Amino acid sequence: MQTLRSSGSRCETPGLFDLGFCTVAIVSEGTAEIVIKEGVEVSGAMVEECFDLLRGALKVPFCLLVNECNSHSYDFRAQTALGATDDLLAVALVSDKPRMDMAACCLMRQPRPTHWPMAVFSNREDALALLNALPRSEQAQAATVKQFPHGPGIQ
Repeated sequence: MQTLRSSGSRCETPGLFDLGFCTVAIVSEGTAEIVIKEGVEVSGAMVEECFDLLRGALKVPFCLLVNECNSHSYDFRAQTALGATDDLLAVALVSDKPRMDMAACCLMRQPRPTHWPMAVFSNREDALALLNALPRSEQAQAATVKQFPHGPGIQ
């Protein structure tokens, strides 16, 4: 495996990185998919490590598709670190488990200094379609929030 900076290892598949606690797949120049491994409690340091990798691999601002296929949790520092980056355009969470939906909605309700939208989807294709359709220019970023579905827990 080839090392990318000090934060992650490039897997045999191009555009796929293993950070130990999660895998990151580069979907396009401005979008990545993250799968956190089973049973992990994500820490603030892990969030920073992941964002360091993403800043080096993606065009800023970028979109994240967080695939909630495994059970995991976020400590308080991770929750606040997620909301403290200006590099995000939008986040789509994919979950087909009611418990994960509820946890994602709680995470979305956390106060955060930056204003990028988050939404929960039941399938990856719908989440990715929305992220790929978002305008990427700085002038169009303000309109991003209006394109996201609205419902309970969605900001």
